[in-house]
Amino acid sequence: MAYKIYPILLGILRGAERSMFLYRTDCGVKMDAAYMVFLVQGNGLNILVDSGAPDPELAKTMPYPLLDEAKYLSDELAARGLKGEDIDAVILTHLHWDHCYNLKLFPNAKVYVQKKEVEHAAAPSDFDRKAYVAAPGCGVPGWFDAFDRIERVDGDCEIFPGITGLFSPGHTPGEMSVLVETGAGKYIIAGDAMPLYENIEQNIQNGITIDFDAGCRTYDRLRSFGAELIPGHDLKTAERKVFG
Repeated sequence: MAYKIYPILLGILRGAERSMFLYRTDCGVKMDAAYMVFLVQGNGLNILVDSGAPDPELAKTMPYPLLDEAKYLSDELAARGLKGEDIDAVILTHLHWDHCYNLKLFPNAKVYVQKKEVEHAAAPSDFDRKAYVAAPGCGVPGWFDAFDRIERVDGDCEIFPGITGLFSPGHTPGEMSVLVETGAGKYIIAGDAMPLYENIEQNIQNGITIDFDAGCRTYDRLRSFGAELIPGHDLKTAERKVFG
């Protein structure tokens, strides 16, 4: 399958705590983190993996970190010759605040989410309420904009030929990575299962994890596919123009 993967950088979180991404590592050390989505194109399809954080104007009204160099997803797609109506599907790795906004831009797209993620996001634990935009003052969860278009999947599933959702719990109960077959081989968009290249290279869990043991099993599973792993918050990922 001749898909290509294009990372789209929507903003940078300056001075992020490295231990937020690297479990028990570099506490107090700061870094810049990329906040992005991925456009997958091929076989006549335009697919987004994640739909990003709240747009720059909405973000000002919410109690979350403001991103530097923040961009509108609609502008980034327009620069690639696409309108919102051109997006055929959105695959959400999970439903945290920085991954599931802007869905109203894509009226023709089905939105794929793991069943366990929807169930947890609908009634998160107290610890998780802010991450899922379910705490007072946070506003309305982004995924509500596509409530009538959500396709719940349960475990590994082929979403399109050559594109497979992989159940990847750990960071959240229903994290989903995305295996994409390209002309240059297989790639896995790992999302927040593996947010940085250091997670992959040094076998370090995400610093924010709801189930450490499940995350360890996820790391082993994702490596077993023999695909190149693409982390979800690394600026090195954003520097690549295309994968595949």
